[in-house]
Amino acid sequence: MIQEKDYFGKWINHPEADDKVKKNARALISKVSELMSAFGENLQINSGFRPHSYNAQIGGSKNSSHCDGSAVDLADPDKRFGQWCLLNIHWLQ
Repeated sequence: MIQEKDYFGKWINHPEADDKVKKNARALISKVSELMSAFGENLQINSGFRPHSYNAQIGGSKNSSHCDGSAVDLADPDKRFGQWCLLNIHWLQ
């Protein structure tokens, strides 16, 4: 299960991590945690919330969903989670 502190990381107290962003993040965290539970494994977060300035610094999209708390990148080195998601698409709808 993903924890809010893991999703936000060092940015948890950043001014852009406001109530709206945290509300979006909680909804996302809940859904992704359900997916991981159904998959049967916890996955590491590669990237969660990003302030706009940091997102620009790393070459992220100007409209990145990471900046509003509605995107997460998960480590899936062997691609098993991605394959599982394709086979269980109903979890994603």
